[in-house]
Amino acid sequence: MFKFSLIALVLSQASALEVKTQNPMCGSTESLAQKGKWVKLNQKTYEANFKPPGQQFGCQPSLTFWQPNSCDLPKKADEVKFKPRRTVFIGDSIQDVSAESFLWFLAKKQPVKNCTFTEDLKPKLLEAGYSSQTTDHTVEWIQRQLTKGHRWWGCNDKVSYIPMHRMPDAHSADMVKALMFAVKNFGAEPLGSEDALVLNWGLHYTNDKKDGKEKAIDNLKALLDEWALWDKEGDAPKLIWRQVSPQHWGGVDGTWSPHHELATTCAPIAQGKTNRMALMAKRTDLFKHSNDRMFEEACSRANLKIDGTKIGVAPIWQPTAERNDEHIGRTYEHAEADCTHYCTHGPVNWLWNSEVLALYSSMKKNEVTEA
Repeated sequence: MFKFSLIALVLSQASALEVKTQNPMCGSTESLAQKGKWVKLNQKTYEANFKPPGQQFGCQPSLTFWQPNSCDLPKKADEVKFKPRRTVFIGDSIQDVSAESFLWFLAKKQPVKNCTFTEDLKPKLLEAGYSSQTTDHTVEWIQRQLTKGHRWWGCNDKVSYIPMHRMPDAHSADMVKALMFAVKNFGAEPLGSEDALVLNWGLHYTNDKKDGKEKAIDNLKALLDEWALWDKEGDAPKLIWRQVSPQHWGGVDGTWSPHHELATTCAPIAQGKTNRMALMAKRTDLFKHSNDRMFEEACSRANLKIDGTKIGVAPIWQPTAERNDEHIGRTYEHAEADCTHYCTHGPVNWLWNSEVLALYSSMKKNEVTEA
C-alpha cells in the first residue's frame, strides 16, 4: 500500500510539474504578436493535425509550426474552449483561400461552393424594405466582386466566404446597409453573438495618395457603423481584423511593382547584409503599417475600440513574412511566380487558422469575465 501511494505521489507530482512547465494558450493580440520561431514537426504530428486532402499543385508544405516565445497556438481546433458557431471571411482572394483552409482546420471538410444565396438576394432585399434602386445597385455591385471564380459559398456550413475585393463606397449609404444586411443573413440563420466575422482589405488598397487612403478609411468606417448597430442590438458577431498578408515579390517590403514583371521565384524579405525585416519595424510609412492604421483609424471614426472582447486583431504579418517558400508555385498575372497567394494547407494558413481560433476563444473568455 505504501509503495503504491508513493508511486501515485510521484506520478501526481510529475503531472503537476508538466502542467506548470506547459506554456499558456495564446489568445490576446499582444500574446499573438510576440516574437517566436518556426519549429519542425514530425510527420505523425503534422498528419494528425493538419494533413491536407491531397497535394495542391505547386505546393510542398514544410512540416513546421509557428511557436511564440511564451505561449502556444492551438495545433487543432479542439484545443480551445470556445469556437464560433459560424465564421464568415470577407475580403479578396487571399480570404477565399483562408476560409477554405479554416474549414478544414475546424471540421476536416472541403467547402461546397454551390451556394445560391446571391441568386435569391434581390427578393430578400425587397422583402426587407430596400428600394428597387438600392436593391439593383447592391446586386450589381456584388456581381462585380465575383471575379476569377471567387463566389459566395458556405450558406449552410460552419465557414463561409464573401468576396469583396473592394469595399463599397461610403457615399452609397443605402447600398452599404443593404450589403451588410446580406452579410448578416447569409445562411440558414442570421449571424449573431456566437459567430465571427474575419475581415481583411489590403492588397487592393495600395494607393499612396492621401485621398486614396482617406477614402479607404471612410469606406471601412461605413461598414463598421453597420456592425456597431448590430452590437447595440446585442447580436453582433465577434469582429476579427486579419492583418494584411505579406508578399514576396522582392520590393523593400515584398509588395509587387512593375519591376517584378518577370519574377520566377519569391524572394525573402530579409536577405543580404541588411536586415530588412528589422528595418521595416522602423519604416512606419510602409504598406504593412499603413494598412494597420487604416483599420485603427476606421474604428476610431466609428467610435469603436479594439478591445479584445468585441473587436480583435490577428497579427499574422511578422511570422508570415518569413515564409517566402509557402507561396503557390504557378503562373501569376504579371509573372511566372505567384508571390501573393499561399498554399491552402501549408504552415502559413495553419498559423492564420490558429490565430483566428485562439483570438475568438480569448474574446469569448473576456466576454464571460466582463459579464
